[in-house]
Amino acid sequence: MGAPDKVVGVVRIFETKEREWFGGRLGVIKDYRIFSKFVCPNLFRERKVSPLYQMSIAAGLIYRAVSLANYIGCNKFSAHVQEQNVKLFKRLHWTVVKEVNLHGVKHFLMEADLNAYPATPIYTSTVANIEALAKLLKAA
Repeated sequence: MGAPDKVVGVVRIFETKEREWFGGRLGVIKDYRIFSKFVCPNLFRERKVSPLYQMSIAAGLIYRAVSLANYIGCNKFSAHVQEQNVKLFKRLHWTVVKEVNLHGVKHFLMEADLNAYPATPIYTSTVANIEALAKLLKAA
């Protein structure tokens, strides 16, 4: 995308109770929200991923967040989604659980279909095994 060493998006995930994970603070720098069909080899490394998740940086981050939680041991993955983003999440195999009001803004509690997010580890040489990864995530 012209800037290989620039962070253009983030997502936070955390375990709310055993085997139940929650996604929060998904964000993409405004100038990069328009990119589609992006190439990010370290995001999907050696795995065939549905083109659905390769449409945008946000979709790729959602895929990695949920598939990582699934790898660690997730039975349920939820997030509060702002109204304008519900359509994207529905295309990515999420369902609306209920409408909620957070800080005066309409959101929707949504849940991911884990079958659409195969368990996938982080690809890095710094994390040697699942126990180290789980410990790292709990500390973060």
